[in-house]
Amino acid sequence: MNILISSIGQRGYLIDHFKESAHGHYGIFAADATEYAPALQEADRAFILPRAKDPDYYSALLKICKENNISGVLSINDLELPVLARNKAKLKQEGITAVISEPEVIDMCLDKYLMYQFCLENEIPVPKTYLWNHVEQLGEDIETGFISFPIIAKPRKGSRSVGIYLIYDMEQLLSDAQKIGEQRIPEDEKVMYQEYIDSDQFSIHVFNDATLKPVTIVTMVNIFRGFGETFHIKTFRDDKLTKLGVSIGEKVKHLGPLSADVHQRENGEYVVLEFNPRISGCYSLSHYAGADFPGKIFSLIRGEEISVKSIDAFEDNVIMLKQFTTSKISQTEIERIVEK
Repeated sequence: MNILISSIGQRGYLIDHFKESAHGHYGIFAADATEYAPALQEADRAFILPRAKDPDYYSALLKICKENNISGVLSINDLELPVLARNKAKLKQEGITAVISEPEVIDMCLDKYLMYQFCLENEIPVPKTYLWNHVEQLGEDIETGFISFPIIAKPRKGSRSVGIYLIYDMEQLLSDAQKIGEQRIPEDEKVMYQEYIDSDQFSIHVFNDATLKPVTIVTMVNIFRGFGETFHIKTFRDDKLTKLGVSIGEKVKHLGPLSADVHQRENGEYVVLEFNPRISGCYSLSHYAGADFPGKIFSLIRGEEISVKSIDAFEDNVIMLKQFTTSKISQTEIERIVEK
C-alpha cells in the first residue's frame, strides 16, 4: 500500500512521521504544484500535481494514484481541501480513500463565520463574532458593555493569521467597515469582527475514526503568545480542554485529524477560534507525545477499526521546537527525484 500527501511544501517532517509509523510497510509519496517544494526530497516518490483550482487537478491526481498503486490521499493545504472533498466519492469508486471530511464539513471549518454559527447551534463556546455589515449591532453591544475594545478583525476565510488586525475605538471601526463595504470581493472573503481574548493560545488535536467519533485527543499550549503560526508549543493536560475536544469531535463529525485553536476567558472558559480539518503545522507535538495520527490514517485507508487504550493517552509536558533548515540540491537532482 502507498499513500500520497499532496501540497507537501516545506513539511518534510510530516513525511518523517509517516515513515516512522509505516515501519517500511507502506510507500510514503508526496506531491506539490512546484518541483522546488523542499519536502519532496524526503518522500519515497515525488510528483507534480496541478493546483486545486486547475481544471486538470482531478484527472492528474487520479492518474498518479492509479499508476503508482496509491490507496490513500490526504492534503495539508486549506485551498485544496474543498476540491479534494468534492472528489472524494469519485476517488472511492476507483478504490482510493481520500482521508478528508465531507464537503459540508470542510466548507464550515474554512469559513470562520459559518463555523461561529455552527458552534452556537451546537453549544460549543466561541468568541462573540459579527459580520462587517453588522457594525450597527456591534456598536450597540459595545455601548451596553456586551463586548469591548479592542476587537479583532480577521478574514472569514484565511490561515496563518494573515490579514488579522486590532481595532481600538469606534471611529476606527466605522472607518474600517466603510472600507470593507467598498471592496469588490465575495462576501465570504471579507473581514469579520470578533471579541478579542488576550490569553495563552491553546490547541486541541482531535482524531475521529471511520464512524466519525473521536478516538484520540491531545491538548497543548503555546509557549509564546502572538498572532501567526505556532513555533514552540508543549502538551498541556486539562480535563476541560479534553472534554471540549470530545465535544468538537462528536459534533463536527469530521474524518481523521482536526485541530482547534482555543483561547481562555478570564473566568476560565475555553472558547474556540477556528477549526483546521487536516493535520496541522504543529502536529509533530502530538506525534512526539505518542498520538500516532499516521498509524490511524493507515487504519482508515485499510478499513480497519482503530483501537486505543484511552482517548487522552498522551505524554504530558512534551515540548516541540520548530526550526528552519536549508538544503543544497541541483536542478539535475530535482529532475531525477520529481516525476512529471
